[in-house]
Amino acid sequence: MTTATRQSETVKIADGIFWDEQKASEAVKFIETCRHWKGDWAGQKIKLMPWQKQIVRDIWGHVGPDGKRIIQDVYIEVPRKNGKSTLLSAVAVKGLFHEKEPGAELYTAADDRDQAKIVWKSAKKMVERTPALEKRAEIKDYKNLIEYPEYDGELKPRPKNPGKQEGLNIFFLIYDELHVISDQEEYNSLTSATGTRSEPITFRITTAGNDKNSICGSEHEYTKKVNAGEANDPSYYGVIFSADDQEYSFPQHWYDPDHPSHPENWRDDAPRCWETSEDTDWTNEKSWYAANPALERETDSGTVGFRKYDQLKKEVERAEEKPLNRVKVKQKFLNIWTSPTNAFLRPDEWSEIGINYRGRPFGDLNQSIYEYLEGRQCTMGIDLSSKSDLTALVLVFSTPKGVFFIPEMFAPRTKIFQMQDDENIPFKDWRDAGFIQQAGYDVIDYEPAYDQIEEWNNRYKITEAPYDPWGAQEFWQNVQERFGVTCVKYPQTMKYLAPPTSDLYKRVKEGSIYHPENPAFTWQIENCVVYEDNSGYMRPKKDESEAKIDGVIALLMALDRITRSESDEPDINKTIKERGGLL
Repeated sequence: MTTATRQSETVKIADGIFWDEQKASEAVKFIETCRHWKGDWAGQKIKLMPWQKQIVRDIWGHVGPDGKRIIQDVYIEVPRKNGKSTLLSAVAVKGLFHEKEPGAELYTAADDRDQAKIVWKSAKKMVERTPALEKRAEIKDYKNLIEYPEYDGELKPRPKNPGKQEGLNIFFLIYDELHVISDQEEYNSLTSATGTRSEPITFRITTAGNDKNSICGSEHEYTKKVNAGEANDPSYYGVIFSADDQEYSFPQHWYDPDHPSHPENWRDDAPRCWETSEDTDWTNEKSWYAANPALERETDSGTVGFRKYDQLKKEVERAEEKPLNRVKVKQKFLNIWTSPTNAFLRPDEWSEIGINYRGRPFGDLNQSIYEYLEGRQCTMGIDLSSKSDLTALVLVFSTPKGVFFIPEMFAPRTKIFQMQDDENIPFKDWRDAGFIQQAGYDVIDYEPAYDQIEEWNNRYKITEAPYDPWGAQEFWQNVQERFGVTCVKYPQTMKYLAPPTSDLYKRVKEGSIYHPENPAFTWQIENCVVYEDNSGYMRPKKDESEAKIDGVIALLMALDRITRSESDEPDINKTIKERGGLL
């Protein structure tokens, strides 16, 4: 979709498509009569930024031969803190009060109803603080409902079970944070309920996601095709703001009145989206401006923009120092699509805290680490493999000198040769050097693992053994019965694994955890990637790691159990805060 030079009358710009300057201007004018309700601008009239104004003008200015708006699907991808909630709320208010649609049904939607109510609440507050609208509305908080009696219109959050409700006849549908939608059936039920309206419209506004195979990923790709002319769909309008460190930064030119991309000089050759290139420098401030159209910038008329430059700069600098923050910063603040995983620790960071346990005194100790740890309490994390894969045992000690751990890994002979010959991973060399124990031929033999546990149990005080409750139940029973070690189920969920993940990262950074120079374990650390959920919590993700991370999982379970009492339930926020973690 492109637009023509601004003129006062309706002009033809393509077959069946016309530009209506009056409708474009009226849409902006109405929205700018609405008032902010929070922050420094509370009570003041909205003043759309150039990027917001351009979108509004394009949506309402394009009409068909009958004068009706032709754009029915809108996709806007923009980072947080750029005013998308204000725009969404104002659009909802315009749909209810300015479109004059009889019996209009408008819904705010999101992945869950509480999120959907955020935009609805913002629209309600906007109405309450705009006298001309407040006197025409009936607001029923107990029903989460805003009514416009003159035209029998209503605005409310999405139904609880839209897929099970018949008779929805949606006029405006506003979807917030499309990238987190998990229920495609529900999404389809809502987006398909607009068929009987003459000018229905669905707004999808989101930050970048982490799965191109998702609903959001599909809209992202389709937006690129439409804007590249590869798909002819006049009813579809999409805008993507993403980090781009090249000289041509589209939003920046919106502040140059002589540039073709300025809203008052819009031309057919002005782009509306681009894909971030692989070599884009996300730490370059050019990228920040490209992704954040509301970022503070200097113009001839002074500073414009409300997205604080210093805050964004701090987020980026923090992400440079803390790898676990990078996914959040790239995705939420720079609109860069990422995978749901991210490297956990750099090899050099891990190697710097490695020590040689093998008979060499450590620090100010006049004895080896093994002698220092002898007789001390410890926990034993156990991560069992499938019958033909790697199994890991890890002891973790908390001492006045810091946290120490001792790993042992086991693999059948076939697996060892396969990794060396087929994957070029030196399993045979590690076995010969004692870093991996051979256990069985084609399938794992647990007897060497039992022997190792018995040796450790005679030398140290193993208080308990956390384990993944999936599989090999017989193994846990044997450990309890043969060695008197209490085995504790440890679910592999975010609730349990997020606190020790943060704890381990913090300890590595501050140098309060020590490991032996075991290249087989270091290989697993290098292969470990983490999954970030929508709340920013992180845990290792086995199926996304390039190779096995059994030892890392065993370490995290044991670390968690030795740093909190047996009766404690894991509390992500509390534990991470107490341990000075990342979140």
